Amino acid sequence: MRINSINPYLVNMLLPENNNLFRSKKSNSVSSVTVNVFNLINNLQSITTAIKTGIAVEQNSRLDYSKYITSNNSTIRSLAREITNYFDSGAEKMYKIEQWVQQNIEYKTDIENYGALECWAYPIETLNRRSGDCEDQAFLVHTLGLASNVEPNRLRTYGGLVFDPNNTVPGGHGWTAYRREGDNKWVTLDSTYYCTSNSIVERKPLSEDLRYIDDFWYIQAGKTIATPYANKVRYAKGLLLDILI
Repeated sequence: MRINSINPYLVNMLLPENNNLFRSKKSNSVSSVTVNVFNLINNLQSITTAIKTGIAVEQNSRLDYSKYITSNNSTIRSLAREITNYFDSGAEKMYKIEQWVQQNIEYKTDIENYGALECWAYPIETLNRRSGDCEDQAFLVHTLGLASNVEPNRLRTYGGLVFDPNNTVPGGHGWTAYRREGDNKWVTLDSTYYCTSNSIVERKPLSEDLRYIDDFWYIQAGKTIATPYANKVRYAKGLLLDILI
């Protein structure tokens, strides 16, 4: 995952001259200008809230990555039934799905798979090839979870940055997270970068896992939520990870 492909609107958020915020089809329309100023104020309020609290506020980000979550595909649904049992808890289903993807989907770069530097694959493409990079596998994990009837609000797929022990700068990454029932904490379901066989109960909450430095967006319940100004505490800690360990 290339970092510059994750957050395409961030630079333009506060630059009206670049994002047509004050332009309209009728440039002399007072009502259009009023609406655009109102939108700018709302954006500023959302950004302020996110900075103060570290909690993402849904914005009109124009991101539409939820299209990569395709749980209605018949092949996907059939596979989900093979991997999980009907009476499994949500955590049990997601553990089985994550482990299945770890064991059956080979990590391959987009260059190897598609001859392109960056190419996000739909879950059925990843499944057919039995290979994919981080976001390809994350989309597949998320999709299989929904296909096995895990609650949509308990699943997220993130795009962001992780600590790379072999590099001086963070690495771009995509991963899925599950909000476990016991404490309602989000924990990672990562089949590529930081794989684990630990049970869902044993896992450190995502908010405390300093390997996951920051996220720029997440997909949840059919929507893509932009988070460029949230999780500031985790980001600050992540930058100091090499000092803390």
